[in-house]
Amino acid sequence: MKNNFVLILTLTFFSLSCFSQDFWEPINNPGAHIYDMTVDLQGRIYLATWDENLGGIYRSDDNGETWQHKNNGIPYLYTRAIAFYRD
Repeated sequence: MKNNFVLILTLTFFSLSCFSQDFWEPINNPGAHIYDMTVDLQGRIYLATWDENLGGIYRSDDNGETWQHKNNGIPYLYTRAIAFYRD
């Protein structure tokens, strides 16, 4: 009886771990190393990227299908983090 309980418990935990949900979706990469990502209240995705030629800040309005380079005059192409503030 005790062995059956342990077996059922083991199978239950194993089956729960096999059916975990995948909430991530692959997106088109703008071609640089991605260091940080954030989403604003309108659902636009922002990436902080690092690369000699393609680094900086990117924004996507269509869930990662296309990307716009949004450095706005920032010459530093090795962006490591991005964040939004209320102000």
